[in-house]
Amino acid sequence: INWTEKIEMRFIRKTIFFLKELMLSLCSGLHSRKQPPMASRNDKTIKESAKSNGVVFYGLVLMGLIFSGLTISRNGVWKDDSTLVSHDLPYLENCSRVHYYYANLINTRMANDKTLNNNLQKKMKLEADMVKHYQKSMAISDYAYLSYLELGTYYCRELKYDLGIPILQKGITLFPDAPDLSFFLGQTYVLTNQNVLAVPLLEKSIQLSYNQATNYYFLALAYSRTGKYQEALKVVDDGMKKFEKEKGLFYDVLGFIYFEHNELDKSIACTLKMAEYGKPEKDVYSYVIGRCYAKGDTAKGNHYREEAR
Repeated sequence: INWTEKIEMRFIRKTIFFLKELMLSLCSGLHSRKQPPMASRNDKTIKESAKSNGVVFYGLVLMGLIFSGLTISRNGVWKDDSTLVSHDLPYLENCSRVHYYYANLINTRMANDKTLNNNLQKKMKLEADMVKHYQKSMAISDYAYLSYLELGTYYCRELKYDLGIPILQKGITLFPDAPDLSFFLGQTYVLTNQNVLAVPLLEKSIQLSYNQATNYYFLALAYSRTGKYQEALKVVDDGMKKFEKEKGLFYDVLGFIYFEHNELDKSIACTLKMAEYGKPEKDVYSYVIGRCYAKGDTAKGNHYREEAR
């Protein structure tokens, strides 16, 4: 126990003692009200009453000082969420929610700290601490849904699919009706070219009302890559109607689908449309030129290279 905790414990013990004294004094004061009027009391009774009132007054003053001291001693602890959780975590070792919250603070810090890309040792240390607390959260409770989601998606973002996929799979086993778990595992399967496994998960996530444009995007890709070309185009059409502000995303996926099905002109047309919805022209032309050369159409590639200048 550090010195601040010792002080807090001392304050608590003294507080309990003076609370007891205060209660005794209050009881004594109530009893004194049943005594005869002041005029008929003797000197001893008056002195006892004054003493009792003095104890009450000084007890209240001391209690105020004690609680003020406790508040001041915790000012450093209340600096931010991280210091608060770090301080209280040793007292809440068996609380799944607290371990999740602490791990999530580290997760957020890592996502926002761009310097970690140049400090691998620091990143590995933070990651190990984060993973430890997510795992503790999951070990303590079978209801640690968010820990499965956050740790699984973290590993997948870091391209550690061998670690992320089993966690998301177990999460789905425990929480079969959680649409976002199905989505993120389905997305991961598309990114790892396991499209047959992706389709039922992405379909399920839409059925469970995971209303995100990216769900339709990845389902369209999965359909296209498993021979369901018309289903892929329908999903894109449904997505465009449902998410009108995300049309650039759907022209992007159409560009992929047409390219993979050797319809280069349609792929180019859809890819160029992305510029109308906020995609930088430099990136758009880079995609178009790359696809032309990939299909062996050097003339078109050169044409768009000139047009991009």
